[in-house]
Amino acid sequence: GDAAGMSVSIADVIFPAEEGWVGVRNLNDGKLGMILGVARFSAEQGLNPTSIPLLTPTVAGREYAIVFYSESGDRKFNLAEDVQLAGEFATFTAK
Repeated sequence: GDAAGMSVSIADVIFPAEEGWVGVRNLNDGKLGMILGVARFSAEQGLNPTSIPLLTPTVAGREYAIVFYSESGDRKFNLAEDVQLAGEFATFTAK
């Protein structure tokens, strides 16, 4: 499991698109909460992140979700334009 802290390891994540963002969100009773951090992935640019740097640290014992977002083309993360991709999200509890 992932130790609490300022990054989350995603070494075994399979990206669902050619380009986009992978993020960590709070999970409260199965409901997605705020985004703690994101990392961009891109097949074309060879971006294959193995961890996500966080703006807010994870806390031991809390639940989190790994989610994916589209990339609108400006290569900046923007919740107004970069839409969360459908599908199951991976969950974990920080240790």
